[in-house]
Amino acid sequence: MRQWRFVDSPETGEQWLQRPEKLTALVEFDTNDSKASAPRRRIMVATRSWVLRHMGEIGASDPGYLFLPPLLVVSDGSREHILRSLEAALNAPGVGHFGTPA
Repeated sequence: MRQWRFVDSPETGEQWLQRPEKLTALVEFDTNDSKASAPRRRIMVATRSWVLRHMGEIGASDPGYLFLPPLLVVSDGSREHILRSLEAALNAPGVGHFGTPA
């Protein structure tokens, strides 16, 4: 099981979990790769509804594009469902190749 945390604070993580369709979160996780140049990585996390809402805004207003930094998209659902999806994704093989060095 990979260790991970919300980057800013547990409070910002809770804010995201309360309004996942409106906010994103930044998480930091261990790659579990002792040979990695950066054994800890960071990745932005958003729900499907957040992504779809922002995709729908492309072209509807300026600037007419959406820049998505390294982004992990989890399914919509309850707080518990979102956390389970996040845990599963962060423990998937190869996830250490994504994100930016912490």
